[in-house]
Amino acid sequence: VAIIPPARSGDRFISVYRTLIRLETEHGSVSSVEAAFERAVHACPNNWRLLSDWAVVLASNGVVDRARSIFFEACEIAGSLHAEPYRLYALHEMSQGDFASARQILLKGALEMSKTGDGGLGGLTGMPELFHTWAICEWTTGRSMRRVELLLDTSLRLVQPGPEGSELRAYVLFTLARLQFALGENILAEHCLSLCLHENTMPSGNERVWKLWAVLAEARGDSYFAERCVDEIERLHARDDITMNYAKFVR
Repeated sequence: VAIIPPARSGDRFISVYRTLIRLETEHGSVSSVEAAFERAVHACPNNWRLLSDWAVVLASNGVVDRARSIFFEACEIAGSLHAEPYRLYALHEMSQGDFASARQILLKGALEMSKTGDGGLGGLTGMPELFHTWAICEWTTGRSMRRVELLLDTSLRLVQPGPEGSELRAYVLFTLARLQFALGENILAEHCLSLCLHENTMPSGNERVWKLWAVLAEARGDSYFAERCVDEIERLHARDDITMNYAKFVR
């Protein structure tokens, strides 16, 4: 690795290295991207976000073992500062089918974050996302649904209040609605969906919310409301078409 002059090292130069990484990602090869990450990490050795980003890029290119070792290093550096590297590491293990390892990583992240004193309250340190991912991990492996529900409830309680946490809150509420539907608790599922729509900030839009609500309405014999849900889905599609056509027009 090339020696980085002290005047060009440290976190205040992080944007320069990120620009280099982005350019190599867009125009370079896998090896040149990795070289850019190595240079950035050498200059900013305590930046866990760089390491996590590097590991994600490696994982997306199928360099599994190398990605795993860098995820581990990111977690070691982050310690109790942020839960995100643990969550990303666990997602990597889940993508490889190793849910047992993912569960241990998530547990370690939660235990580390508990050392902060506030346990990541307010959603400022990635704890709501970690517990949401943990719930998905447990659900996927067919573990106790009650445990999944507790993890989702914990995630929801830790979401930052107000508009700042609106998008994440909507996403957790939608997952809770899916869980209640799977448990046969359709009334609770509809309640969660109504709260989700109240946030109106689902990351990928509200189409999935209306689709699930249409299924729930049909299950309780309310064909009228199910049709209204379908109408809303069609309205969303029409709005998306208009937006796409406008974007082509102004391009």
